[in-house]
Amino acid sequence: MSLDERKEEKMMKRSIIIFPKFRNIEKIQEIRKKYDPLYNCIKPHITVVFPFESNIKTEELEKHVKQALKGIKPFKIRLKGITGTIDNYLFLNVKEGNDKIIEIHDKLYTGILEKFLYRKVTYIPHITVGKVEEIEEFEIALEETDLETGAGIANIKYCLSKGVNVCIGTDWGCTDIWEVMRVAYYLLKLNTEIESFTAEDVFKMATINGAKAFGEERRIGIIEEGYNADLVFINKNNIKLFPFLNRNGFSTVIHNLIMAGSESLIEHVMVDGSFIMKDRHIVNINEKEINRAYIEILNKIVKGI
Repeated sequence: MSLDERKEEKMMKRSIIIFPKFRNIEKIQEIRKKYDPLYNCIKPHITVVFPFESNIKTEELEKHVKQALKGIKPFKIRLKGITGTIDNYLFLNVKEGNDKIIEIHDKLYTGILEKFLYRKVTYIPHITVGKVEEIEEFEIALEETDLETGAGIANIKYCLSKGVNVCIGTDWGCTDIWEVMRVAYYLLKLNTEIESFTAEDVFKMATINGAKAFGEERRIGIIEEGYNADLVFINKNNIKLFPFLNRNGFSTVIHNLIMAGSESLIEHVMVDGSFIMKDRHIVNINEKEINRAYIEILNKIVKGI
């Protein structure tokens, strides 16, 4: 075997990415400089084939890319809004050109690259602008970057002052309601008298206020006789929640639950008196089968956007 042949067989780690051009790309770089550890390593980009290791020859890979993307014409990309992930990444979302990028992604993951497609996660085009390890720093970064990219944040204090029934929820399966509650609490505390809003106000937004929004406040949203037994059981002995104080009209229970809690503390879940999760395992469905079907549905939805 010749030296050249041995080189060709050497495993290489590669990925395929798009480097979009924007007139205001320096704005993206400002955010990345502050939050992205890879700021100095690579320019803002959209990954269409994630890092994979293979001994595919370079010319073979180039040929595949040219054939797979034959007929793809130039298109416009517009970015807006920052979203966070459960592992503390900051994603700048693609609002225009999303369908074209997904088409490129799907075409590339055929032929010699098909086996490298990771099917457990739905592909959503984005530019990674940050990775923040500490949860409190992540929440602040999410708030700051969301404002900088124009997505905006509702004026919760004004809404509450006008008697609006403000509710808290999430719009994706990977988000953590505790993170959302903490961000809401921080927003209420910005430039506000310390006694103006409490953790209890935020907790109501995530519980009884949601019930009111659906006209179900006489049935769900609080723990009281006559209401549905919709319960979440939390490990109160977790050291994160200490100290618990509840005397002389002063309590840290709800404050500690919001500021230090997370979905990982949930041990059991009951809906209308029946357990659907015990010891962090779903008891009435096949989780693996549901996850598989869920991923298939999401892929179909994304392809149809």
